Amino acid sequence: MDLYSFFIYLFSFMSIVFAIFVIAVKNAVHSAIFLIFTILSIAGIFFMLNAEFLGAVQILVYAGGIMVIYLFIIFLIKLEEVGGKRRNAFLYIVSSLILLLVAGEIVYLLIKRASYPFPAPTKVLDLKTFSDVLLKNYVIPFELASLLLIGAMIATIYLARKRT
Repeated sequence: MDLYSFFIYLFSFMSIVFAIFVIAVKNAVHSAIFLIFTILSIAGIFFMLNAEFLGAVQILVYAGGIMVIYLFIIFLIKLEEVGGKRRNAFLYIVSSLILLLVAGEIVYLLIKRASYPFPAPTKVLDLKTFSDVLLKNYVIPFELASLLLIGAMIATIYLARKRT
């Protein structure tokens, strides 16, 4: 196994483990932090596959912006009201079966294709070229998307505020 495959498998393993921790921990803040680690390990996979833009989007947009909004919402809601509810045992059984099916499929694919060759990228689109095209040709949709995100943040603050 070469170094490239080792890091692909390492980032894949890390993303699976951190995703399990997102679901397994009881503290919502710890779950959000594990989600950040999951997103960063997925970004590592994108960087290894020479998809620098997708890796940068994972880090900047998801690990940066979206997770700040998640943490903001977690701190604004009253978690003691949400945490006291009892969960259904049927959901645990169904989710465990789905997890076993997915894990079995992953093991089957790893055994079937133990030496799976990763395809080399045919044409690499670097981040500088993409950002030049985005900020020159598509500046209006880019700004409209930022206004939409600001509007969503204002709506979140409005809905989460305490009413007097």
